[in-house]
Amino acid sequence: MRTYYIALLVGTLVARADAGSMAEPTSVAFELSVTTRSLVDQTNKGIKRFLRTLKTNAEADEERVFGVNLGFVDDFLESLSQSSQIRHMLNERTSAKDAYKVFKVDEVTDNILESAQWKQWASYIAKLNEKDPDESVAAAMTVAYGGDGVAQIVAKAMKNPNTKIAAEKLEDAQLTRWIKLDSNPAEIFKVLKLNEKTDDIFNSPQLGTWTSYLKKYNEKHPTKQVSEMSVFTKIYGEEDFVKLLASADDNTAVVKKFKDELVKRWLGEPTHPLNIFNNLKLNEAGDDLLANPVLTIWVKYMKAFNKEYPQAETTMIQTFTKSYGDEKLATMIQAATKVEETKDFAKNLQTAQFNQWMVDKKTPKDILGVLKLNSQTFTDNPSVDIWRAYNKAYTKEFPDAGFAFQPYQNEIFQIYRFRTSNSVRDRNRETQKRAGRIGKVPDLYDETLKYYAKKFICTHGWDFKARGRGDRTNHTVRGIGCKGQLNAALNRDKGVYTVRISKHQSTHNPSMGPDEYTCYAKTRKIESPGIKRVVRNAKNNLAYLKEVPSKPLQQKDVENMIAEMRRETYTSSDDVRVSQLLQDFGEGPGNAVRIFRDPTTSLTSCITFQTAHMRRMARMFAEAL
Repeated sequence: MRTYYIALLVGTLVARADAGSMAEPTSVAFELSVTTRSLVDQTNKGIKRFLRTLKTNAEADEERVFGVNLGFVDDFLESLSQSSQIRHMLNERTSAKDAYKVFKVDEVTDNILESAQWKQWASYIAKLNEKDPDESVAAAMTVAYGGDGVAQIVAKAMKNPNTKIAAEKLEDAQLTRWIKLDSNPAEIFKVLKLNEKTDDIFNSPQLGTWTSYLKKYNEKHPTKQVSEMSVFTKIYGEEDFVKLLASADDNTAVVKKFKDELVKRWLGEPTHPLNIFNNLKLNEAGDDLLANPVLTIWVKYMKAFNKEYPQAETTMIQTFTKSYGDEKLATMIQAATKVEETKDFAKNLQTAQFNQWMVDKKTPKDILGVLKLNSQTFTDNPSVDIWRAYNKAYTKEFPDAGFAFQPYQNEIFQIYRFRTSNSVRDRNRETQKRAGRIGKVPDLYDETLKYYAKKFICTHGWDFKARGRGDRTNHTVRGIGCKGQLNAALNRDKGVYTVRISKHQSTHNPSMGPDEYTCYAKTRKIESPGIKRVVRNAKNNLAYLKEVPSKPLQQKDVENMIAEMRRETYTSSDDVRVSQLLQDFGEGPGNAVRIFRDPTTSLTSCITFQTAHMRRMARMFAEAL
């Protein structure tokens, strides 16, 4: 006789089982008792009743436990009534733990659900408890392998066509068992050992089992839904969970889903990116900031925040600068440009920082102070490379800020003076004469370019020239005689004019640094056409100097004066002022701003401001509201 027998194996929380306890009670607060029916004095008739005789030969082809073909089970079950050992085990109600050893299930190393040892063991356990065979086998399996172990067994069995059906039934029975116990999702999270940080947690079979249980739990409790995110942050804490999420493979659907939910959660509060930056302790990351995987999640949130709240838009550079300051951030970025993994990101970030400096109207001379560069430290200070790069970028952005050799002068801290020149008109005249003598068409240059060639010499290369009228005694000053020199000439190639250096003497005999360089009137002269247009007369300059009589006039002083003049004559728009107000308030710890828009007109209808204290009071005294 062949029979059908189904025993759904459920991995569950077991601390005590009459059918056979296999381990000490776990740390979980609840326990599982396996109810068994006494088999003492049972007759063969009882055993035959357990075998469930089938009606036809066609239906009697297979014996199944969890859907697995067990052709041998007929003989095994029938032997229960004949084998003195088995009868003794049944009469003595041998525990599942001892039976586990008797049937040598512990020796199985491959697919457990496919092994003969497991099939015999599962059949014996089910025989012990005819009323709830599925739960009995499940209890024993969970004690033997742990909740996480059963999840791994299921995942492996799912890949085998011979055990796939059994694995599906096993997982379903396991979830059903937990639902009957009404187990809290956070407790099941721990049972599956998901609270133990692992690199592959988001790809683990345990997570799949847990999310399936959470779905069933929420279906059972529609009024007290539990989200995956809430459990993760409860177990790990938000900071550690974000770190775990950031270190995971970003290409997996699970990780992408969690990141999207996290950003949505932050936007719902809403929290300014600067506060999230600090909450994630990115303001303490230091030199490792750009390599910190958490930064990618923060950037994702910042972009979403800027899209949702354009009035309070911020940038990476603005946030980084508020946390680290210009100097520290600049050195961090510069160091990251030399690391292969962060090189490209750092270069883009450095460009963004330079652009921010330009928006803030910081000149290369201002950045000397920011980077704390002076004559004593300029040669050996690694920040010199930052300054050189900014100086080059600044000159490219503002070509009218100085003459053509200004970037070079700024780098070497030397001043070139215009010495002699040849005009394009003179050059064309000589060319026409020469062409006329040999009967050729002259190659003439555009005379609107004015100069054909210029000679620049170092300011220390001049011979002293007395400028007095003889009223005072003339003290002879010996010139240094620096040989530094630049000769530049106009060149045309296929109709395109360029300037070429025809001679360059780069050696200078005076030793100069940034301190001496910025003392020269030439370097302190305002060259920007925009600034010149604002300053219309000398009265404004004089008024400013009277306010700070003890302070030497610097370029920044004039710029500050101009900024003050602009503030006196210009009022920012409502959009600008509202944006600044929202940004300033949103950056306060715990502050929240919520903007309501009319969907039909896309106009803002209401803006609410809440401090952390206001929200605490609202929660404490909700009835007052």
